[in-house]
Amino acid sequence: SGAAGTGIGSGFANTAAIMDACPDPSGDFSAPAALAASTYAPNPYGVVVTGWFLPSLGELDALDISSVGGLAVTYYWSSSWWYADYAFLQLVGNDGGSDRQDQNVRLLTLRVRPVRAF
Repeated sequence: SGAAGTGIGSGFANTAAIMDACPDPSGDFSAPAALAASTYAPNPYGVVVTGWFLPSLGELDALDISSVGGLAVTYYWSSSWWYADYAFLQLVGNDGGSDRQDQNVRLLTLRVRPVRAF
């Protein structure tokens, strides 16, 4: 709980709430998608950049609509909680837009796209 924000600007808080609720990096109470996004650290020039998070549903939708490069045509997890053991996901890269949003049980293995505030 605490990760109910779906709008642009709520992904960082959602990810923090998920990590607070699921501090175990593995096992039954883990949050692998949020952990992967929050610990993402591309280091092409030896500079550590922090502040990565799992985007909210609205942020993921904005990425999809903008046709930002590097996204495979597949489903991606958002940080937006839906109900009980379910979270929102979105099909990205297939002519964009929120018409390709869904919710599913959080046990599925899907891609994540870490983002930073922009």
